[in-house]
Amino acid sequence: MSSRRPRLPPLRALTRESFALLAASVTKPLVPMARLLDEPPGEGFAAYRTTHRLPLNGPAFDPDAALRLHDLTQDLVHNVRG
Repeated sequence: MSSRRPRLPPLRALTRESFALLAASVTKPLVPMARLLDEPPGEGFAAYRTTHRLPLNGPAFDPDAALRLHDLTQDLVHNVRG
C-alpha cells in the first residue's frame, strides 16, 4: 500500500495550494484591529482593506442608498417575522 496522498482533481488541488499561499494567519490581522479599537478614527465610519484606509466616496458610500437599503431590510425582516 502506498503512503502517497490521494490525487485531487486539478481545480481542487489548485484551490488547496492557493489557500496555502494566499491565506493570512489568524494572528496577522489582530494588531491592526487592536489598534483601531484602541485608537478609533475620528469619523463615525471608516473603511479599510487590510491596513489601507479606503476613500468614502462613490456609489458604495451614498448615504441615501444606504438609508434605502436599511429601510428595505427592515421591511423584509418585519414581513418574515410577521
